[in-house]
Amino acid sequence: MDDLIAVRKARSLLDEATLSRHALERARELYEDRLAPEFSPFEFLGTDELIWSQLIGWLLNPKGSHAQKGRFLRLFTRHVSHIGREWPEHACETAVLELEHRFDGGRIDILIRSGDRLLIIENKPSAADQDAQLARYFAYADGRTRERLKTVIVYLTADGRGPAAHSLDDTDVEARRSDGTLVLQSYRELSLASDSGGRSWLDVCRHACRSPRVAGFIEDMQNRINMDFSGIRDMNAVAHLADAISKSPEDIKSAFQIAQSLNLLRAKLCTALIGQIKYKASAHNIHLSENSSIQANGLYLNFEFDPQSPYLIRFYTSDVVAIGLLRRDENDSKDQAQIAIGRNLARRLNGLGPSKNWGGDKWAWIVLLDANSPLCALPRDFWMNPAPWASIAAEDGHDGQGDLDVAEKIVGAVRRIQDALNGVQQGPAVSAGP
Repeated sequence: MDDLIAVRKARSLLDEATLSRHALERARELYEDRLAPEFSPFEFLGTDELIWSQLIGWLLNPKGSHAQKGRFLRLFTRHVSHIGREWPEHACETAVLELEHRFDGGRIDILIRSGDRLLIIENKPSAADQDAQLARYFAYADGRTRERLKTVIVYLTADGRGPAAHSLDDTDVEARRSDGTLVLQSYRELSLASDSGGRSWLDVCRHACRSPRVAGFIEDMQNRINMDFSGIRDMNAVAHLADAISKSPEDIKSAFQIAQSLNLLRAKLCTALIGQIKYKASAHNIHLSENSSIQANGLYLNFEFDPQSPYLIRFYTSDVVAIGLLRRDENDSKDQAQIAIGRNLARRLNGLGPSKNWGGDKWAWIVLLDANSPLCALPRDFWMNPAPWASIAAEDGHDGQGDLDVAEKIVGAVRRIQDALNGVQQGPAVSAGP
């Protein structure tokens, strides 16, 4: 009986949340011409790795046009500080920042030096590590440490994950984290409040900023990060709903029950999507491998194009959404013959999109997708974005909204890749566009 009451309360809360969302959408429509809620300068900027490095570097540069001097840099060192590594005000005011710093072992995204302090930011919103990449950076940093520099490397990713083992050994990662020379940071943590209620770095920057114009731009940065990396498209609506829920202990309990059901809901919709893909793929001789999997942090779909090949086609969505050629054996083998096969296959796919990795030992070719991708137009925050899941539910016969036709887009992309690998002339039979 208690379980039934809890379900009814959760259902009631969902109904109220839906009504609240509709009311906010209606209010936005009424005042759209005054507020321009959809406008953002980021609609004219491609937010790739380089752009994010430039934006973060701009904020951290005491000589930046934001005119806030070292204020943002000091707040950043406080945000990532460990065992007393926060920089004092004078060090932040006199710091020198360099983007794309080149050295014998590679290229560092952001390097900041002030006196005896050195801060390195390795920006990885989506791309994979190169072999021994962080090991080379630490070798460089350790060499500078012999100059009595106090060095910290911030490894910035979409979700705060650690570096791959081929970039820096797991034992070294733990040792570096323990002594404070390596900090794992996520874009989400830069923009959203922590689970403990602490304010994010960009929140603190925005409130500390003395220029309304710059503060407004920082808010735009936060909105874009929230959308790209957390699937939050309207922070005002989220805050409004959180305020409303927090006023009632019963609503809080119901909200937590709903949150706990999200992974189960997503798994159910993933199963529905797999069924839709199998149905659409059967007409095109496309085989979805049985070792495809649904995990708590993502969906991994493997498609066969040649049972004799060491590579298969994988579509996956977790912190990013991507499609590519993956080794069947995902271990970091150095088998040069199989790597050569991967390179030859990748050459046939050059026309389908610029690969983020080419000819490696794990991914021979991989394309990160977004809503404008000509190969497979899906939102890059697929895993957290409600639109594709509503569309999947609608396709499966449930009430839902959306016209993404996710299965059709995935099957269309796989078919185009298969045709390219088999040397078939490309045609418009299956649309992979919007």
